[in-house]
Amino acid sequence: MVVSNSSPLVYLAALDDFDLLRALFGELAIPPAVFQEVAVDGAQFPVAREVIAAQGRWIHTPRLADDSRAAEFRSAGLHSGESEALALALELHSEALPMDDGDAVKIARDLGIQRKPHYRRLSPCQTTGPDRASRAKAR
Repeated sequence: MVVSNSSPLVYLAALDDFDLLRALFGELAIPPAVFQEVAVDGAQFPVAREVIAAQGRWIHTPRLADDSRAAEFRSAGLHSGESEALALALELHSEALPMDDGDAVKIARDLGIQRKPHYRRLSPCQTTGPDRASRAKAR
């Protein structure tokens, strides 16, 4: 299973291409802090609607078995979502952890967590196909 931080969820919901996450990864796990950030604190944004609709179907929100790793990451200056995503990725032996925060990416790399290239660095054609790319350029 792949653990996700909030940024891939937010960006793809904003681009109206949220299902790309499901197509790329199948099922996702997001920690409670990420759920809080995108579905509760971000209730006015498209990501909240998308995450809530996918919750329990292909997005799951398992609790951390041990919060001490997340606390260490928060002490190192990471936000709660990134801290819990890193800790959950370690607990679940995640296949990947898509994220874009530079400090969190460095920690993930140091811990040996596979980090997929962030889709934001890809062109719309590379991530979503020509139909979505055309619509994105038209916006």
